[in-house]
Amino acid sequence: MYVNTGEMLEKARREHYLVIGASCWSLNSASTFIDAATELNMPLILMLWEGAPEPIAGQERICDYVRCAAGKTHVPIALHLDHAHSVKTVYRAIHAGFSSIMLDSSELPFAENVEATQEIVKVAHACGVTVEAELGHVGGSSCEIMGNDAVQGNLTVPEEAAEFVRLTGVDSLAVSVGTIHGAYRGEPRLDFERLKRIYLLVDIPLVLHGGSGTGIELLKKSAQYGVSKLNIMTDLIKVARRAASPESMLPEIFICDAISECLKNYMLPLTRPL
Repeated sequence: MYVNTGEMLEKARREHYLVIGASCWSLNSASTFIDAATELNMPLILMLWEGAPEPIAGQERICDYVRCAAGKTHVPIALHLDHAHSVKTVYRAIHAGFSSIMLDSSELPFAENVEATQEIVKVAHACGVTVEAELGHVGGSSCEIMGNDAVQGNLTVPEEAAEFVRLTGVDSLAVSVGTIHGAYRGEPRLDFERLKRIYLLVDIPLVLHGGSGTGIELLKKSAQYGVSKLNIMTDLIKVARRAASPESMLPEIFICDAISECLKNYMLPLTRPL
């Protein structure tokens, strides 16, 4: 069934498990992920990022496909626009039929982030679309690990998170507590004291970006403190690249098998069956 992220993430928050947000880049990858979720009887959020190559990941084309495919399965499937920096891109996604969007204004000052998010929430909620925002900034692998000053300076301030949620009415909040986009260059370390404080102050589902390579035990622990959505992209791309052997006559088959297995390796220990 095709849904927004509201009910699935609220349930995950109450029961302390993670719904996986899996980045897709083609109809084949979207189909593979839906099949995996159906096989495991678990909810799934498919994600398309702003700037994904248009020839293979057009918003309207993937949305039409996902809505049709989701309607043929009993498990909840959402389609989420990830890390949109352009309001125009957000409105296009809502018009195309996405059930969830993220406006990423995390690099703006607090007041500007609030103002931009408020406007998007009004439009999205009027269309039955859920909204994720980010406070603090999850950087890339060039920031190294949490001990780096660049990362420390971008971590989410718990009191600001509570005020941001109150002012904007967002449905979920991506927080920066030590994860990074891309590959870690050291031992992942999450600031659980910070995360716990955010959890006590904020009553909506929290989101971890940069889940790849963080480690299952750390991710399980994060679910105890309000994290309900986990974004995975880097690991999916890595296994797809390794599976795309130039000697293969039909590399798509090996890619689909590889990314399905990778997704299941996250879902099985972290997501509960319906």
